[in-house]
Amino acid sequence: MVERGKMPVAVWVMAAVLLVWIAVGVTAAQWRMAPTYDEQNHVTRGISVLRTGDFRLCFHHPPLANVLEALPVAWRADEHFSTSMESWKSLGIWQASHTTIWTPEADGAYHGADLIRWARLPVLLFTLGLAVLIFLWSRELFGPWGGVISLTLFALDPTMLAHGGLATTDMAAACTILLGVYLLRGYLQTPGRGRLLWAGVGLGLALTAKFSGLILVPIIGVVLLILAVWPAVDGLSAAWTAFPLEKRVGKALAACALLGLTAAVVVWGVYGFHVEARGAKPGQPLPAHMSLTKRIPVPAMQYFRGLKTVKAEAKGHPAYLLGKTRTNGHGWWYYFPVTIAVKLPIPALLLLLGGVVLLAVPAVRVRVPRLDLLLLLVPVAAFLLTAFGMSMNLGIRHVLPIFPFLMVLAGGFAVLPVRGAIYPAALVVLLGLQAASVGLSFPNFLSYFNEAAGGARDGYRYLVDSNLDWGQDLGRLAALQQRDKMLQQHLYLSYFGSTPPEAFGITAIPVSGFSTYKAAPVDLAHTHGFLAVSITNLAGGPGFTSGPADSGLPRTGTDYRPLLKYLPYERVGDTILVYDLQSRVLLPQ
Repeated sequence: MVERGKMPVAVWVMAAVLLVWIAVGVTAAQWRMAPTYDEQNHVTRGISVLRTGDFRLCFHHPPLANVLEALPVAWRADEHFSTSMESWKSLGIWQASHTTIWTPEADGAYHGADLIRWARLPVLLFTLGLAVLIFLWSRELFGPWGGVISLTLFALDPTMLAHGGLATTDMAAACTILLGVYLLRGYLQTPGRGRLLWAGVGLGLALTAKFSGLILVPIIGVVLLILAVWPAVDGLSAAWTAFPLEKRVGKALAACALLGLTAAVVVWGVYGFHVEARGAKPGQPLPAHMSLTKRIPVPAMQYFRGLKTVKAEAKGHPAYLLGKTRTNGHGWWYYFPVTIAVKLPIPALLLLLGGVVLLAVPAVRVRVPRLDLLLLLVPVAAFLLTAFGMSMNLGIRHVLPIFPFLMVLAGGFAVLPVRGAIYPAALVVLLGLQAASVGLSFPNFLSYFNEAAGGARDGYRYLVDSNLDWGQDLGRLAALQQRDKMLQQHLYLSYFGSTPPEAFGITAIPVSGFSTYKAAPVDLAHTHGFLAVSITNLAGGPGFTSGPADSGLPRTGTDYRPLLKYLPYERVGDTILVYDLQSRVLLPQ
């Protein structure tokens, strides 16, 4: 491990430039994106908590990120959010968010897109915080230039840049998970009750950022168990190694208990220190004859309701991979390996995987204490093993937390014992190629696919949904309709998103699409005019154009896949294709 000291001025300058690029690039990109599929729900949850102090709508996600996202906009939602809404009483987040975000003003104007854009800004705090953590950890292991390499990989990662500007929970989860592990590292290096309490705070923040933060509980348990049984780990404080096995195990158990207690208090605090009866239902009085066991008071009861809800709903999502759709709730074990292979820039793939391989090089391995190896590799392994069995094959965002750990390890390229100028030149060329690839994709970071996958144009052959099309190009479709008189006459729309098309001034006939409300199937053989269809609905087949039972959508959607053999009339961004249904031209073979 590298001793701390003064950093070269060039390192400070490069780090500052990279952080400024992250802030500017993320903000500029998100300002051009229409609200994505889930954002309205996240923001409405936060608004509901700030307006009422009630957490009843926080079923699918904990409230930490959502409340922060709602801070800039809660005051603007006074007119449309109300506890008298039927959806508030029935716990219908989709209906509540549609009313809160997309109810037009008296003059017919919609302000929902503006609300979402402002709600995205607090997420930038998590993004920049994560960037700084990656830099600090890598710098401590590999020196200043190791920190620069790791920070550069983060700053040039399109997935990080995309989700770093969306009002969801994904970036908050990635940041707080790394923070929790980093704070635990500080305690294990220099034990003390204060450091252990801070590690517990980090764990609590991860638990309240996203339910996937729960994975830190077994990760921390495994790490402490390993250190209790096998204390000969360099980087670990001598306070662990000085005791016999029984005392080390006791020390580990005591640390786990204090970590868990501290994290539980943080979770309880984020939920407003609410206490409810175990059998209570949100917004309903306790039945007079409820049993004593169901009357047991439980702190942060809504957190446990949320876990139950997520577990139940994970079984019903459609999934798409390599041109195939599954609607039975079962994904593919190789979904995430394929996703990582096509969504990461090729230089990043080489450098991130190379960072692990570098550990075989003695000059690099001696820089990484075994303690850091455990703390960097165990979380990656835990996430990947969990992902292989995950039925929710919805996007790379679900494994976003593994990349910061790998980026830290990639800083090892700074200390490779290679002589001559060829090696640093090759490293600069690799990072330059990645910068060019990511720069050419601006501002469409969300739909990025690497060159080996054919870029965003061919991305649908591998993945759809939040990997490619999350409804972000609706504003571009509105701009196209305004300047193209042909599309102002007779336009059908199959949109994969939750934003009402009329909020962007689009005049269209809604047809079968996963989230177009009150949609109807379309007969492609006997329909004339123009059809604008989201690539998820187009490539995903009926699995993505039929909605759940309570959505008001048809149970059997339209199969738009036959249109893939025709030349589109226009392509809107990377995610919406417009077809002239009357004059179809086959694509060249």
